[in-house]
Amino acid sequence: MTEQPKPLRGLVFANVAVLFFGLAGVLGKLSLLPAPLIVFGRVFFAGLLLLAICLFQHIPLLPKRRQDGFLLLGLGVLLALHWTAFFQAINFANVAVLFFGLAGVLGKLSLLPAPLIVFGRVFFAGLLLLAICLFQHIPLLPKRRQDGFLLLGLGVLLALHWTAFFQAINVSNVAIGLLSFSSFPLFTAALEPLLLHQRPRQVQIVAALLILPGIYLLVPSFTFQNQTTLGVTWGVLSAATFALLSVANRWLGRTYPSLLISLCQDGIAAVVLLPIFFLTATGSFWTPHELLILLILGVVCTALAHTLFIASMHDITAQSASLLASLEPVWGIVFGVLLLGAIPTASTLLGGAIILSANLLPGIVIAISLSVK
Repeated sequence: MTEQPKPLRGLVFANVAVLFFGLAGVLGKLSLLPAPLIVFGRVFFAGLLLLAICLFQHIPLLPKRRQDGFLLLGLGVLLALHWTAFFQAINFANVAVLFFGLAGVLGKLSLLPAPLIVFGRVFFAGLLLLAICLFQHIPLLPKRRQDGFLLLGLGVLLALHWTAFFQAINVSNVAIGLLSFSSFPLFTAALEPLLLHQRPRQVQIVAALLILPGIYLLVPSFTFQNQTTLGVTWGVLSAATFALLSVANRWLGRTYPSLLISLCQDGIAAVVLLPIFFLTATGSFWTPHELLILLILGVVCTALAHTLFIASMHDITAQSASLLASLEPVWGIVFGVLLLGAIPTASTLLGGAIILSANLLPGIVIAISLSVK
Protein backbone atom coordinates (compact mmCIF):
# COMPACT_ATOMS: atom_id res chain seq x y z
CA MET A 1 0.00 0.00 0.00
CA THR A 2 1.22 3.48 -0.85
CA GLU A 3 1.58 5.89 2.05
CA GLN A 4 -1.18 8.50 2.15
CA PRO A 5 -0.13 12.17 1.98
CA LYS A 6 0.05 13.91 5.34
CA PRO A 7 -0.64 17.61 4.71
CA LEU A 8 -0.17 18.61 8.35
CA ARG A 9 3.26 17.02 8.59
CA GLY A 10 4.25 18.60 5.29
CA LEU A 11 3.11 22.00 6.52
CA VAL A 12 5.15 21.62 9.72
CA PHE A 13 8.24 20.55 7.75
CA ALA A 14 7.84 23.49 5.34
CA ASN A 15 7.52 26.04 8.15
CA VAL A 16 10.53 24.63 10.01
CA ALA A 17 12.52 24.81 6.76
CA VAL A 18 11.50 28.44 6.21
CA LEU A 19 12.51 29.21 9.81
CA PHE A 20 15.98 27.78 9.13
CA PHE A 21 16.24 29.69 5.84
CA GLY A 22 15.44 32.90 7.69
CA LEU A 23 18.01 32.07 10.38
CA ALA A 24 20.69 31.79 7.68
CA GLY A 25 20.61 35.50 6.95
CA VAL A 26 20.92 36.37 10.65
CA LEU A 27 23.89 34.01 11.10
CA GLY A 28 25.52 35.53 8.03
CA LYS A 29 25.11 38.98 9.58
CA LEU A 30 26.66 37.77 12.86
CA SER A 31 29.72 36.47 11.02
CA LEU A 32 32.67 38.82 10.53
CA LEU A 33 33.82 36.96 7.39
CA PRO A 34 33.32 38.26 3.83
CA ALA A 35 30.40 36.79 1.89
CA PRO A 36 32.46 34.30 -0.23
CA LEU A 37 34.03 32.74 2.90
CA ILE A 38 30.62 32.47 4.57
CA VAL A 39 29.33 30.62 1.50
CA PHE A 40 32.40 28.34 1.42
CA GLY A 41 31.88 27.30 5.03
CA ARG A 42 28.16 26.81 4.45
CA VAL A 43 28.53 24.52 1.42
CA PHE A 44 31.52 22.65 2.92
CA PHE A 45 29.73 21.56 6.08
CA ALA A 46 26.44 21.06 4.24
CA GLY A 47 28.26 18.89 1.70
CA LEU A 48 29.76 16.70 4.43
CA LEU A 49 26.36 16.06 6.01
CA LEU A 50 24.64 15.44 2.66
CA LEU A 51 27.43 13.03 1.66
CA ALA A 52 26.89 11.07 4.88
CA ILE A 53 23.11 10.94 4.26
CA CYS A 54 23.59 9.76 0.66
CA LEU A 55 26.03 7.05 1.75
CA PHE A 56 23.67 5.93 4.53
CA GLN A 57 20.74 5.71 2.09
CA HIS A 58 22.90 4.04 -0.61
CA ILE A 59 22.20 6.78 -3.14
CA PRO A 60 24.53 6.58 -6.21
CA LEU A 61 26.93 9.52 -6.17
CA LEU A 62 27.74 9.80 -9.90
CA PRO A 63 25.41 11.25 -12.58
CA LYS A 64 24.06 8.78 -15.13
CA ARG A 65 24.87 10.96 -18.16
CA ARG A 66 27.83 13.19 -18.98
CA GLN A 67 25.59 16.15 -19.83
CA ASP A 68 23.97 15.86 -16.39
CA GLY A 69 27.42 16.12 -14.86
CA PHE A 70 28.17 19.33 -16.78
CA LEU A 71 24.75 20.70 -15.78
CA LEU A 72 25.41 19.94 -12.11
CA LEU A 73 28.82 21.59 -12.42
CA GLY A 74 27.26 24.76 -13.79
CA LEU A 75 24.54 24.73 -11.15
CA GLY A 76 27.17 24.44 -8.44
CA VAL A 77 28.91 27.57 -9.73
CA LEU A 78 25.53 29.31 -9.95
CA LEU A 79 24.71 28.33 -6.35
CA ALA A 80 27.99 29.83 -5.15
CA LEU A 81 27.21 33.10 -6.96
CA HIS A 82 23.63 33.12 -5.64
CA TRP A 83 24.51 32.67 -1.98
CA THR A 84 27.40 35.15 -2.23
CA ALA A 85 25.04 37.75 -3.71
CA PHE A 86 22.39 36.91 -1.08
CA PHE A 87 24.67 37.50 1.90
CA GLN A 88 26.07 40.61 0.23
CA ALA A 89 22.50 41.90 -0.27
CA ILE A 90 21.55 41.11 3.33
CA ASN A 91 24.57 43.10 4.49
CA PHE A 92 23.63 46.02 2.21
CA ALA A 93 20.04 46.06 3.51
CA ASN A 94 21.07 45.78 7.16
CA VAL A 95 23.65 48.56 6.87
CA ALA A 96 21.07 50.77 5.14
CA VAL A 97 18.48 50.19 7.89
CA LEU A 98 21.15 50.82 10.53
CA PHE A 99 21.87 54.21 8.91
CA PHE A 100 18.13 54.99 8.76
CA GLY A 101 17.90 54.28 12.49
CA LEU A 102 20.90 56.50 13.22
CA ALA A 103 19.18 59.52 11.62
CA GLY A 104 16.81 60.07 14.55
CA VAL A 105 19.64 60.09 17.09
CA LEU A 106 21.64 62.58 15.01
CA GLY A 107 18.58 64.81 14.86
CA LYS A 108 18.36 64.69 18.65
CA LEU A 109 22.06 65.55 18.97
CA SER A 110 21.60 68.64 16.80
CA LEU A 111 20.70 71.94 18.46
CA LEU A 112 19.00 73.25 15.31
CA PRO A 113 15.21 73.48 14.84
CA ALA A 114 13.62 70.68 12.82
CA PRO A 115 13.20 72.64 9.51
CA LEU A 116 16.91 73.52 9.44
CA ILE A 117 17.90 69.91 10.17
CA VAL A 118 15.75 68.80 7.24
CA PHE A 119 17.20 71.50 4.97
CA GLY A 120 20.76 70.36 5.71
CA ARG A 121 19.78 66.73 5.25
CA VAL A 122 18.11 67.14 1.84
CA PHE A 123 20.78 69.59 0.64
CA PHE A 124 23.72 67.24 1.20
CA ALA A 125 21.70 64.18 0.16
CA GLY A 126 20.67 65.92 -3.05
CA LEU A 127 24.28 66.74 -3.95
CA LEU A 128 25.37 63.09 -3.62
CA LEU A 129 22.28 61.73 -5.40
CA LEU A 130 22.88 64.20 -8.24
CA ALA A 131 26.44 62.91 -8.59
CA ILE A 132 25.22 59.28 -8.62
CA CYS A 133 22.54 60.00 -11.23
CA LEU A 134 25.05 61.83 -13.46
CA PHE A 135 27.55 58.97 -13.07
CA GLN A 136 24.89 56.41 -14.05
CA HIS A 137 23.66 58.63 -16.93
CA ILE A 138 20.12 58.75 -15.53
CA PRO A 139 17.99 61.42 -17.29
CA LEU A 140 17.17 64.16 -14.78
CA LEU A 141 13.92 65.52 -16.26
CA PRO A 142 10.47 63.88 -15.92
CA LYS A 143 8.98 62.43 -19.10
CA ARG A 144 5.54 64.02 -18.65
CA ARG A 145 4.41 67.38 -17.32
CA GLN A 146 1.97 65.79 -14.85
CA ASP A 147 4.83 63.73 -13.40
CA GLY A 148 6.74 66.95 -12.84
CA PHE A 149 3.83 68.47 -10.93
CA LEU A 150 3.49 65.27 -8.89
CA LEU A 151 7.20 65.31 -8.01
CA LEU A 152 6.85 68.97 -7.03
CA GLY A 153 4.02 68.14 -4.63
CA LEU A 154 5.88 65.15 -3.22
CA GLY A 155 8.96 67.30 -2.58
CA VAL A 156 6.83 69.64 -0.48
CA LEU A 157 5.34 66.61 1.28
CA LEU A 158 8.83 65.23 1.97
CA ALA A 159 9.83 68.51 3.62
CA LEU A 160 6.73 68.28 5.84
CA HIS A 161 7.34 64.59 6.59
CA TRP A 162 10.92 64.97 7.78
CA THR A 163 10.15 68.20 9.65
CA ALA A 164 7.38 66.39 11.56
CA PHE A 165 9.71 63.43 12.19
CA PHE A 166 12.53 65.50 13.69
CA GLN A 167 10.05 67.67 15.58
CA ALA A 168 8.64 64.50 17.19
CA ILE A 169 12.12 63.58 18.36
CA ASN A 170 12.98 67.11 19.50
CA VAL A 171 9.90 67.53 21.71
CA SER A 172 9.99 63.98 23.14
CA ASN A 173 12.74 61.41 22.54
CA VAL A 174 14.16 59.10 19.88
CA ALA A 175 12.08 56.05 20.86
CA ILE A 176 8.77 57.97 20.78
CA GLY A 177 9.61 59.60 17.45
CA LEU A 178 10.65 56.37 15.73
CA LEU A 179 7.89 54.17 17.15
CA SER A 180 5.08 56.63 16.41
CA PHE A 181 6.49 57.06 12.89
CA SER A 182 6.37 53.26 12.54
CA SER A 183 2.56 53.48 12.57
CA PHE A 184 2.65 54.36 8.84
CA PRO A 185 1.22 50.94 7.73
CA LEU A 186 -2.05 52.05 9.34
CA PHE A 187 -2.28 54.90 6.83
CA THR A 188 -0.86 52.87 3.94
CA ALA A 189 -3.65 50.31 4.34
CA ALA A 190 -6.19 53.12 4.02
CA LEU A 191 -4.50 54.97 1.14
CA GLU A 192 -3.61 52.09 -1.22
CA PRO A 193 -7.24 51.18 -2.07
CA LEU A 194 -8.05 54.85 -2.68
CA LEU A 195 -5.03 55.84 -4.76
CA LEU A 196 -3.75 52.60 -6.32
CA HIS A 197 -7.10 50.75 -6.41
CA GLN A 198 -5.46 47.76 -4.73
CA ARG A 199 -7.53 45.71 -2.36
CA PRO A 200 -5.53 45.17 0.85
CA ARG A 201 -5.01 41.67 2.18
CA GLN A 202 -6.93 40.73 5.30
CA VAL A 203 -3.66 40.35 7.21
CA GLN A 204 -2.71 43.94 6.27
CA ILE A 205 -6.01 45.22 7.67
CA VAL A 206 -5.54 43.21 10.88
CA ALA A 207 -1.96 44.46 11.24
CA ALA A 208 -3.05 48.07 10.69
CA LEU A 209 -5.70 47.78 13.41
CA LEU A 210 -3.16 46.23 15.80
CA ILE A 211 -1.12 49.43 15.55
CA LEU A 212 -3.85 51.43 17.34
CA PRO A 213 -3.37 49.89 20.83
CA GLY A 214 0.39 50.31 20.33
CA ILE A 215 -0.05 54.05 19.76
CA TYR A 216 -2.40 54.21 22.75
CA LEU A 217 0.33 52.80 24.99
CA LEU A 218 2.81 55.41 23.75
CA VAL A 219 0.54 58.27 24.88
CA PRO A 220 0.82 58.93 28.65
CA SER A 221 -2.02 61.49 28.76
CA PHE A 222 -4.33 63.00 26.17
CA THR A 223 -3.17 66.59 26.51
CA PHE A 224 -0.82 68.54 24.26
CA GLN A 225 0.83 70.02 27.33
CA ASN A 226 2.55 66.66 27.75
CA GLN A 227 5.75 66.52 25.67
CA THR A 228 5.44 62.79 24.96
CA THR A 229 1.88 63.21 23.68
CA LEU A 230 3.07 66.09 21.51
CA GLY A 231 5.89 63.89 20.21
CA VAL A 232 3.47 61.08 19.34
CA THR A 233 1.26 63.58 17.49
CA TRP A 234 4.16 64.82 15.39
CA GLY A 235 5.30 61.21 14.85
CA VAL A 236 1.87 60.13 13.63
CA LEU A 237 1.85 63.13 11.26
CA SER A 238 5.23 61.99 9.91
CA ALA A 239 3.78 58.48 9.51
CA ALA A 240 0.75 59.74 7.58
CA THR A 241 2.87 61.85 5.23
CA PHE A 242 5.33 58.98 4.74
CA ALA A 243 2.48 56.62 3.82
CA LEU A 244 1.27 59.10 1.20
CA LEU A 245 4.83 59.47 -0.12
CA SER A 246 5.28 55.68 -0.30
CA VAL A 247 2.05 55.09 -2.21
CA ALA A 248 2.83 57.89 -4.68
CA ASN A 249 6.42 56.70 -5.10
CA ARG A 250 5.21 53.19 -5.90
CA TRP A 251 3.22 54.66 -8.77
CA LEU A 252 6.16 56.79 -9.97
CA GLY A 253 8.51 53.82 -9.55
CA ARG A 254 6.82 52.12 -12.50
CA THR A 255 8.31 54.78 -14.78
CA TYR A 256 11.34 56.33 -13.05
CA PRO A 257 14.39 54.99 -11.16
CA SER A 258 14.18 55.33 -7.38
CA LEU A 259 17.37 57.39 -7.29
CA LEU A 260 15.88 59.99 -9.63
CA ILE A 261 12.66 60.17 -7.58
CA SER A 262 14.70 60.70 -4.41
CA LEU A 263 16.88 63.33 -6.08
CA CYS A 264 13.89 65.34 -7.32
CA GLN A 265 12.09 65.19 -3.99
CA ASP A 266 15.21 66.10 -1.99
CA GLY A 267 15.98 68.99 -4.33
CA ILE A 268 12.43 70.35 -4.17
CA ALA A 269 12.35 69.96 -0.38
CA ALA A 270 15.59 71.96 -0.16
CA VAL A 271 14.10 74.75 -2.30
CA VAL A 272 10.91 74.77 -0.19
CA LEU A 273 12.92 75.10 3.03
CA LEU A 274 15.37 77.64 1.62
CA PRO A 275 13.35 80.70 2.84
CA ILE A 276 13.28 79.23 6.36
CA PHE A 277 17.04 78.76 6.13
CA PHE A 278 17.61 82.42 5.22
CA LEU A 279 15.18 83.66 7.89
CA THR A 280 16.23 81.48 10.83
CA ALA A 281 19.78 80.23 10.21
CA THR A 282 22.20 81.70 12.74
CA GLY A 283 25.87 81.27 13.43
CA SER A 284 25.17 77.95 15.15
CA PHE A 285 24.23 76.43 11.78
CA TRP A 286 27.81 76.86 10.56
CA THR A 287 29.57 75.33 13.57
CA PRO A 288 31.65 72.20 12.85
CA HIS A 289 29.40 70.19 15.20
CA GLU A 290 26.20 71.02 13.31
CA LEU A 291 27.73 70.78 9.83
CA LEU A 292 29.15 67.34 10.65
CA ILE A 293 25.74 66.13 11.86
CA LEU A 294 24.00 67.47 8.74
CA LEU A 295 26.67 66.02 6.46
CA ILE A 296 26.30 62.55 8.01
CA LEU A 297 22.50 62.87 7.91
CA GLY A 298 22.48 63.79 4.23
CA VAL A 299 25.32 61.70 2.82
CA VAL A 300 25.32 58.59 5.02
CA CYS A 301 21.81 58.31 6.51
CA THR A 302 19.95 59.40 3.36
CA ALA A 303 21.78 59.16 0.02
CA LEU A 304 24.12 56.26 0.86
CA ALA A 305 21.50 54.36 2.88
CA HIS A 306 18.95 54.74 0.09
CA THR A 307 21.46 53.57 -2.54
CA LEU A 308 22.45 50.50 -0.48
CA PHE A 309 18.82 49.58 0.16
CA ILE A 310 18.01 49.81 -3.56
CA ALA A 311 21.08 47.67 -4.35
CA SER A 312 19.89 44.99 -1.92
CA MET A 313 16.48 44.83 -3.64
CA HIS A 314 18.10 43.22 -6.69
CA ASP A 315 18.92 40.06 -4.72
CA ILE A 316 16.34 39.78 -1.90
CA THR A 317 12.55 39.83 -2.05
CA ALA A 318 10.39 42.83 -1.23
CA GLN A 319 9.06 40.90 1.79
CA SER A 320 12.60 40.37 3.12
CA ALA A 321 13.44 44.02 2.56
CA SER A 322 10.30 45.19 4.38
CA LEU A 323 11.04 42.88 7.32
CA LEU A 324 14.57 44.26 7.55
CA ALA A 325 13.24 47.83 7.29
CA SER A 326 11.05 47.16 10.33
CA LEU A 327 14.24 47.04 12.39
CA GLU A 328 14.80 50.80 11.93
CA PRO A 329 13.18 51.73 15.30
CA VAL A 330 15.16 48.97 17.02
CA TRP A 331 18.45 50.38 15.75
CA GLY A 332 17.31 53.90 16.63
CA ILE A 333 16.48 52.92 20.22
CA VAL A 334 19.82 51.08 20.56
CA PHE A 335 21.70 54.16 19.31
CA GLY A 336 19.61 56.33 21.64
CA VAL A 337 20.62 54.22 24.64
CA LEU A 338 24.31 54.12 23.65
CA LEU A 339 24.77 57.74 22.53
CA LEU A 340 22.16 59.62 24.55
CA GLY A 341 21.54 57.37 27.54
CA ALA A 342 17.82 57.52 26.65
CA ILE A 343 16.20 54.39 28.10
CA PRO A 344 12.54 53.98 27.03
CA THR A 345 9.82 53.42 29.64
CA ALA A 346 8.09 50.05 30.00
CA SER A 347 4.92 51.46 28.42
CA THR A 348 6.90 52.76 25.44
CA LEU A 349 8.62 49.40 24.95
CA LEU A 350 5.31 47.52 25.15
CA GLY A 351 3.60 49.88 22.71
CA GLY A 352 6.62 49.70 20.42
CA ALA A 353 6.62 45.90 20.55
CA ILE A 354 2.96 45.86 19.46
CA ILE A 355 3.61 48.30 16.60
CA LEU A 356 6.70 46.41 15.38
CA SER A 357 4.89 43.06 15.62
CA ALA A 358 2.05 44.50 13.55
CA ASN A 359 4.58 45.70 10.96
CA LEU A 360 6.22 42.26 10.79
CA LEU A 361 2.96 40.29 10.64
CA PRO A 362 2.08 40.75 6.92
CA GLY A 363 5.57 39.87 5.71
CA ILE A 364 5.73 36.73 7.86
CA VAL A 365 2.26 35.55 6.77
CA ILE A 366 3.05 36.18 3.08
CA ALA A 367 6.39 34.36 3.37
CA ILE A 368 4.72 31.34 5.01
CA SER A 369 1.93 31.25 2.40
CA LEU A 370 4.46 31.35 -0.45
CA SER A 371 6.53 28.57 1.14
CA VAL A 372 3.44 26.35 1.47
CA LYS A 373 2.59 26.86 -2.21
